[in-house]
Amino acid sequence: MIKAADFEHLPVAEKLRLVTQLWDQIAVSGEPIVLPDPVISEAERRFDEMVADPSIGISEEEMWRQASEKRK
Repeated sequence: MIKAADFEHLPVAEKLRLVTQLWDQIAVSGEPIVLPDPVISEAERRFDEMVADPSIGISEEEMWRQASEKRK
């Protein structure tokens, strides 16, 4: 079995390349992605919170602006 420690020596760029390849394989596999119940519950809680008070959310444009800012 491959362990995360097996990749410690790799540079970040190589790790990101591998992660991207893994995600691409998962996306085309057709297998359902099963999320743990706590993850689903938290997503539902956050959704309900935003529906109750839309002012806590941000626009898509603002989300991308913030994401771009973080990359600098």
